[in-house]
Amino acid sequence: MENFTEVNQPITPKKEIGSILSHAFENFTGTFLYALVFVVIYLLAYFIFNGLLSFLIPGGGDYQNEVMRVMNDFVEDKKYDLNAITELQNSLEAARTTAVMISEVISKSITSALLAPLVVGIIYISYQFSAKKEVEFGDLFIGFRQNTAQIIIYGFITTVLIQAGLEINMLIGMYLSFAFFIGLPIVFFENTSAIEGIRKSFSLVHANFITVLVLWLLAGIIACAGFLFCLVGVLFTFPFFFTARYSIYSAICGAPYEVKS
Repeated sequence: MENFTEVNQPITPKKEIGSILSHAFENFTGTFLYALVFVVIYLLAYFIFNGLLSFLIPGGGDYQNEVMRVMNDFVEDKKYDLNAITELQNSLEAARTTAVMISEVISKSITSALLAPLVVGIIYISYQFSAKKEVEFGDLFIGFRQNTAQIIIYGFITTVLIQAGLEINMLIGMYLSFAFFIGLPIVFFENTSAIEGIRKSFSLVHANFITVLVLWLLAGIIACAGFLFCLVGVLFTFPFFFTARYSIYSAICGAPYEVKS
């Protein structure tokens, strides 16, 4: 493989929930500043790209205007309890049409595809920290320099499937998100194709079903916990969902080959 060489491999967690979770937290706290920069860039880019694409795709503009109105009302009320969140969700669902649903799937898929290399960057920084290597700011953008096309294709295919699954049934979308959870590290570290990343992620996730399921749920809960702190807390918790991917991947597959950045 052209960009990968074998080196002294870092310590990896055992294939146990406690060990992997401890490893993920250690990586998360050790790379916190990079994670914070990552989430700010990611969320800003996501809302800008997704917003622009939504307005360009027929049916999306009116919905985006309604979303902004509903979100403004939600923030102005300053109520973030379960009832308020449920009411917000109901208001957003009431404004959705078939055209809007198609618009959302397309815009979110394109946006996620374009930002997939950035997700790879925070995964790579987790590897660098775990391997006791020097971390540089440029490492956050390594996904735009290594196997970029396949990373983007992976992001697009998996997001289309997850979004379509969510529109059919929430459990289907959640299952697909779970099944694809370690696909990006596979595509990046193993320098493989998007299709092979999807196939191998499915295979490994199902071979370690309970362990990955519990960790996926915990990572999701931790990432979403920030919404309970006036939405600002998400800046500090959201990156954990991505850094946990490296810990799960390394526990199942072992430490990856070094990437020449």
